[in-house]
Amino acid sequence: MLSARNIYIAVMVLAGLILGLASLELSVIHDGPVPPLMYLIIVSFLVDMPLMTLASKGRLEPLQIEVRFIGVIAAALIYLGLRAALGA
Repeated sequence: MLSARNIYIAVMVLAGLILGLASLELSVIHDGPVPPLMYLIIVSFLVDMPLMTLASKGRLEPLQIEVRFIGVIAAALIYLGLRAALGA
């Protein structure tokens, strides 16, 4: 059985990687009206909704708040690391 924790963290890490690489090419992501790290919270919400629906049906275990925190922080660190390493 798939773990909601593994799915959530994997998607958030990919979101941080994609956001970091996209912000290097598109300055509107980094300099736009929405702070870039807010996109990660939006992705977190969009991933959390279907996972919680599956958890309520008993197909997945529910996400704990600690897992959400780890996923968002990991994505933010990847984003910030890419911006710092590849030139902001």
